[in-house]
Amino acid sequence: MFKATRYLGDAGVPFWTEGPNVSDGWISFQCFCCGDRSNHRAFSPEGYVSTCFKCGVKKTYLEVISHFSEVPISKAKEIAASYMSKFSFVEHEEHNRAMSVKWPPKYTEAELPSLHAQYLAKRGFDVRRIRELFGVVAMYQTGDFKYRLLIPVIMDGRVVTYIGRDVTDKQSLRYKNLKEELSIFPAKECIYNIDNVGKRALIVEGPTDVWRFRFNAVSPLGLVFTRKQIKILSDRLDEAYICYDNEPQAQEQAEELAQELSLSGVKTEILLIDQSDPGEMTQGEADELLQEIFGGTL
Repeated sequence: MFKATRYLGDAGVPFWTEGPNVSDGWISFQCFCCGDRSNHRAFSPEGYVSTCFKCGVKKTYLEVISHFSEVPISKAKEIAASYMSKFSFVEHEEHNRAMSVKWPPKYTEAELPSLHAQYLAKRGFDVRRIRELFGVVAMYQTGDFKYRLLIPVIMDGRVVTYIGRDVTDKQSLRYKNLKEELSIFPAKECIYNIDNVGKRALIVEGPTDVWRFRFNAVSPLGLVFTRKQIKILSDRLDEAYICYDNEPQAQEQAEELAQELSLSGVKTEILLIDQSDPGEMTQGEADELLQEIFGGTL
């Protein structure tokens, strides 16, 4: 993982990790592609790509280094090498935690509005089945999670936090986490769908990827993983099949995750698929993959 805070600090670039325009886990700074007078450009928690939420232009970490260090991309790669962590671990500062999580939250709708139902249907999901299997509800036009599907994260039989998935694809964040102080455990201390798998499972990036494989898959809720997530996975699984997006950064993360799980005694294999990411698979294609790996579906 690219250590964006270290690089920006060494390069003398002002940055913010909290405050206005800063989402949890993101690193914000002034965009150099537009007339940004604030801090609308930000590195995602994974640290590889920055996005300006004013002009919409995305820049990789190498392009950011190239700009601020005034060097070509070839030289930026050399500079980046000294700012890469060996493992993709992200540890969060401890906060006061909630004793319980109110579920479902106030103002949510169990019967999904057409906007939310259409989002699922367009992605090839059976709306009723997703509601029944994964307990999602909808937030419509009010609150911090408006126009999002709310996805409960359940561990040991109780909701410990939840996340919201934008159904408009117009909000700056596709996924939004419940604040840590309102969670029993924050998202990066959880493995999504862990209660429903046995000793063998696919590991995919996000909740919607899990839905494609139903009770055969789990997710660390993003590319970045923590030590606590590695422990949860290694305590539960004997075999893991990592199925991440085909882009280079995702495959690098898959290799690091595989290495950590292997060191923890989990038999691990990285799967490559024809689609750019598992979420683009049809249900039939996903079921064929499950048949190939597990000899059937659950």
